[in-house]
This record gives sequence, C-alpha cells and structure tokens, in this order.
Amino acid sequence: MLKRTVGKYVILEKIATGGMGDIFKARHPTLNRDVILKRLNISGARSITERFKREAQLMLDFRNDRIVQVYDHFKEGQSFYIAMEYVNGISLSKLISKKRYLPSEIAMILLYEISQALKYAHDKGVIHRDIKPDNVLISKSGVVKLTDFGIAMSKDSADQRLTREMTLGTPAYMSPEQISDCSSVDKRADIYSLGVVLYEMVTGKSPFPGSISPETINAIQKGKYIKPEKINPKISPILVKIIKKSMHHKIKRRYKDLGEIIRILEKRLKIYDDKESTHEIIRSYIYEDKVLDKKSRKQSGNGSGRIKKILAAAVVFISILGVLIGYAYQKGYYHEFYMTDAYGAFQAEVVVNKSNAGFTPRYIQAILSKKTKKKNQPVEDVTLVFLPEKKNDDGSFSYKSRIEYVPAVQYRLHVDIDNTLYVRELNVKCRDLQKKEKGMSSVDSVIINHFPSGPARVDFHFSIINAGTGVDLTDEADVYILFWKKWIMWKDFPEMNGWESFLVSGKQYYFKVAEKMFYEKIVPVSVDMHQTSAFVTIDLVPYPGTLLIKTEGEKMDVLVNNSPTYISGGTEGQVKALDPLGGSYQRIVLAPGVYYITVKNSTMKETQQIEIQSAKYTKVIVGGGKNEPLRFNIL
Repeated sequence: MLKRTVGKYVILEKIATGGMGDIFKARHPTLNRDVILKRLNISGARSITERFKREAQLMLDFRNDRIVQVYDHFKEGQSFYIAMEYVNGISLSKLISKKRYLPSEIAMILLYEISQALKYAHDKGVIHRDIKPDNVLISKSGVVKLTDFGIAMSKDSADQRLTREMTLGTPAYMSPEQISDCSSVDKRADIYSLGVVLYEMVTGKSPFPGSISPETINAIQKGKYIKPEKINPKISPILVKIIKKSMHHKIKRRYKDLGEIIRILEKRLKIYDDKESTHEIIRSYIYEDKVLDKKSRKQSGNGSGRIKKILAAAVVFISILGVLIGYAYQKGYYHEFYMTDAYGAFQAEVVVNKSNAGFTPRYIQAILSKKTKKKNQPVEDVTLVFLPEKKNDDGSFSYKSRIEYVPAVQYRLHVDIDNTLYVRELNVKCRDLQKKEKGMSSVDSVIINHFPSGPARVDFHFSIINAGTGVDLTDEADVYILFWKKWIMWKDFPEMNGWESFLVSGKQYYFKVAEKMFYEKIVPVSVDMHQTSAFVTIDLVPYPGTLLIKTEGEKMDVLVNNSPTYISGGTEGQVKALDPLGGSYQRIVLAPGVYYITVKNSTMKETQQIEIQSAKYTKVIVGGGKNEPLRFNIL
C-alpha cells in the first residue's frame, strides 16, 4: 500500500518508479501546494546516495524562475527525499516525439530559455553535465524549466570524488572530453550538450544515437554527424551556425560562454521582450498548434492575392491583440483602470533581519487563500515570487513580491521561510478606496519580519569508504580537523580548549583523512546557519597497481573485463584505450582488485583472472600462438 504521508507531505500519487527510487506527486499540508517528492532508497550504492544529497544541496541555493526549485531535503526511515517544484506540463523529449521536430522560431525561444537557466548555474560555478531533452520541462502556461542536477559538478563541491569516479552523463549528449575524463569538464561541455539538444529539436533525430560503443565514441571525438540542414532544409541558418560551433569536437573552437549564444538569440528574438509573451507563444504552439512567428504564419499554397494578404494580416493583428490583452490582464493594467470598484491591489514583503552576517533565506514560499465559510481556498491565478529588493539601513534585507490584483475580499496569506511558517490575515480593499485613502500608487501590503536563528552547535559524523571496493574504513582511517591553522586528530579534538565554541553553524570547516595505501584527502565542509548535524561520507582512493603485459613475439589484442578500454586507477579515473600487445611491456594502471584479462589473435582466445594489488607491479608474459595454445606466465 502507498504510504499516505512522508514527513509533512501528503502523497497524492506515484508518478514513476526507477532502479534507484520513486517519484511521487505530493501536497504541502500548510501551503496547500503540489510538489514532487523524489525518493532514493538508502540500500543503493553509497556514491549514488551522496550524489542525491548533493543535488538537493546545489539546488536549494538556486533561485531562478527557469530552474525547478528545490524546497526541502530530508531522511525518513530507510530513504532520502527531495521535495521540489511540481511542473504540470510536458518534457522537451515528449514534445519532440509529439511534433517530430520543432519550427526554427520555437526552437530559438526554447534554446534561449534553456541557455538563460544554464548560464545562471554556470555563474554559480555549477556544471550540469546531463543536459538533454528529458531534463527540460515545459509547463502548461509555457514556462520552461531546467531540472535534474543529480550529476552536476560544482567548483565548491565538498567531495569532488562524487563526480569523477566514473564516466557520467547520457552518451548521446556527452562531449568528447566528458567521455574521456568527466572530472575535468567545464561549462563548454554543457554548451556541447545544448548543441546536441538543439540539433534534436530542429531535426527530430539524435546526431549520435545509441549507447557508448567504440563507433559512437569515435564519431563524437571526431565530430562526425549528418549536417542538420540535410535532414531539415527549413532550419534557420542562425541555428545551423549555433549547432556547428556548439558541437565542435575541439573544445577551444566552441562558444566560451552561454552569453555569446544568448546575445545572438536576443537580436533575433527582439519581438519577445518579456516573459509573458514568450510563455504565451510556447503555450500556444504546444497546446493549440499555433506558431506566432512571421515566417510560420505564411499561408501554404499557391494563392498570393490581396484577399489572402488581408486575411493573414487580420489574423496576425487579432493574435497580437489577444497576446497584448492577455499580457495587460496578467500585469494588472486592466484592473488598474477597469473594475476598480471590485478589484484591489496588494503586495507582500519579507524583511529578513540579519542578526548573522551573510545569512540569506534558502527559500520563501507563499500561498494566498480566499476565506470562505467552510475553508480557505487557494487563489490559483496568483503565484507569489519574492525577489531581493533592497538592503535597509539597519542591516536587514527586503524581499518583495510583484503587485497582484485580486477581488476585494478577505484573504489569508501563508508564508514559509526556511520551515518557519507565518500566517497573516489580509483585507484587500478595492482600487477606488485604496486610491482615495492612500493615493494613486498605494496598495494593501503585508510585511513579515523574519528573524533567523543564530549559530548553533554542530555535530559531525564521518563515514570513510574504500572508493574501489566500498569497504568501510571508518575505524581504520585517521580524521583530522584544521583548528587555528593546525591539523588536530579528530579523536583528540575534544581535549582542545575552545573546541565546543569552534563547532558552530554558519562556517566552513576543513577535514583531512589519511590511511595507509590510500591517497590523502582534504575535504571542505560548509555548514549553513540552520544546520546542526553534518553526516560526511568520504571515499578514499587506493594507490593503484600496475599490470605490465607483453607477448613472446606474436602481436595480439588485449581486453580488460572484456572491453577494449579501461578506467585507469588513481585519482584521475580516465577512460583509456588498450593497444595491441607485442614484444614490449604495455603498462596498464588499475585500481586494486581482480580483473579478467583476455588476449586473442585471429584463431585463438584465452582469459586469465589476475589480481592487481595496491602499489605493486604484476608482470605477465603471454606465450603460445600459431599452433600452440595461449598461456599466461605471471611473474
């Protein structure tokens, strides 16, 4: 049976189930707002669990209208959960499947929206690393949202190992450098993936279909794909140019920053100079199959008479007029001059009193409810988004919503700030009374003073894991903390003077972990003001071993675990290709463990299980061939 509540959230339905967990649609009990709950079972691989938590930590700091907002992250029972914004709409991948391919004008608008979201992440020092149509959501109102930062890499990440222990991403959208060494990618890898997404939008096909294979890798690394204009000759030359430069296999030949793409699109999309118009165009295309750009409005057929031109112009005029009326209605201009005896204006403001320097709220959520006889009914047409307004003389900081126009009745406003709930009664007067009592520019306002809590004692808990085998090393490894420029062993730290006052929230700490036959690791851990416990999992990378292998003369092919490539041991973890064996030793650096080494020629094949030990060399000479069986001589 489906559990009806998780934490404070009421489960409405299960949306999807995957190998690592489930996705639910749920409802916030006090704000009465739908959310998405992602659940990850703790029984999964530890690295996956840590990436799941990192996704929440990264996205909790994001405040951008084009990125799906994360509200909460918590653990219950044997599972971790992320609560995030519910986007009622369609993914870009489903849109492409539905439409086959998108008109150039629509593709430009979507590319512009995705680029803006991705640039925001890049400016925050975060590389997404999994840009693909599945991770772009479009709401029923035409709002484009970027999601799924599960394998993102941050320059400030507390554990870079989480994002470099293996090749991560979706093969068809990965850049050449991401395939060979995912730990060293920068924002140009995301730009490459975005170019692949654009290619798919305007052609309906992937330039590199299929999973990772030697053929696919070779095509990606050499930049070999069918030109998009050969598949769809109607593609705008601007988009062809963007695809070509974004997807260049040489990283130095790509756009250095998404700002370059955004500037190109802004010149082309001058008619869409506000979000509301853009959202309406996207919504109309998806749900009404309308394209509002000039080129797509041309009538197909042979007639080009005066009547058709007049009718086309009338349709364009009515469409634009409808968009303008809708825009004016959403902005409140309609109610500012009409129905002023029935509608009023209000604005909400949150004043964060900064008793702690550098504190900013993780999130501010608000729901406006209309008071009825039986219950409070949420006002569906009003979405309150709080944006930084100004810093006040007393050090506090104001966040304000935009002015909203609603029927002049009584309301209740629920505001959730970092899990602190404020409830305010609000009586909105009509515009006639508001102007008469307070002047033309006045509105009914609600001001909430939020006092964040001060620094609190932080408890640290460590788990030390062998990155190669997953074995727990917590009892064997030594943990140190940087205390006044000195490394102090963690188990001896309570004996230091002032240790309790040192471990408080709102600071960054540095820990060092050491163990024999493993690389030493220094891990920074940032603790936000509201956090009182930190569970730190650190994977130590073992010193690699080296396999030296050659043949007695005849050339032969070699495979590691039945693959012509292998992931090198050590902290780099690069994907490397194996060369044919000959009379000289081939040096293969591997993480400690047991491997299946296969050698073969045109007529014979033999496999041998070989153990690679940390910091040791293993020499192998392969004999036989021609008319003799192949044999492994392990020295």
